[in-house]
Amino acid sequence: GHVHVLSERTALRTRVASSRPPSTCKCVSPSLPLSFKAVYAELRTKQQLGYIVQCGSTEADGVRGLVFIVQSSVQPPPELEARLEAFLRLFRGTLLLTSDEELDTYRESLAAQMQDVDQRADGQASRLWAEVATRRYDFGRPWRSSKRMRRVTRDGLIGFYDKYIAAGGAGRCRLSTQIFSQRSPPKGPLRDDPLPDAFFPPTADGFGVDWAADRAVV
Repeated sequence: GHVHVLSERTALRTRVASSRPPSTCKCVSPSLPLSFKAVYAELRTKQQLGYIVQCGSTEADGVRGLVFIVQSSVQPPPELEARLEAFLRLFRGTLLLTSDEELDTYRESLAAQMQDVDQRADGQASRLWAEVATRRYDFGRPWRSSKRMRRVTRDGLIGFYDKYIAAGGAGRCRLSTQIFSQRSPPKGPLRDDPLPDAFFPPTADGFGVDWAADRAVV
């Protein structure tokens, strides 16, 4: 995790469910509205940890994940992290109790959003150049993603949760960034553990070039 001391409020940013395989990424999107609704109700409305409680998705170098952000003036980051982990332990029940009608609504809404692209020329250019910049060259991605979204099932979401979100899941990766207030600094000394340059090496691109190996030679 990363720790910062710079404001009068504390904050926590936790990223979980990171995954490279495209087959698992389709489950991140339907998890979002369910996650946001549940985490907002629990951490903001019920526990009143702070005004800012957010949930979203992020993707970098083909690695996609769920991101939770909590800003608080009443609890330090370690406690915010403990509360978030407690919420995530209960989130499996939320997936199980979501009605078929509600799940269908989320699925169809997200599928429609995915293929609602290229409405403007500049938007289309940005989308296409993003594929080039990330060396994926999947220019039909929105329509294929939409088709995959409509095939998402409750069992698939539960399996995704068990592997990538649940504590102890075989594929779970988590990065936690903590911001402490100046009035309540972290206890004990801070340690800086820099990551090596090759921690997230780029993958081979669509032309068969292994850029990680190429960089190693240089």
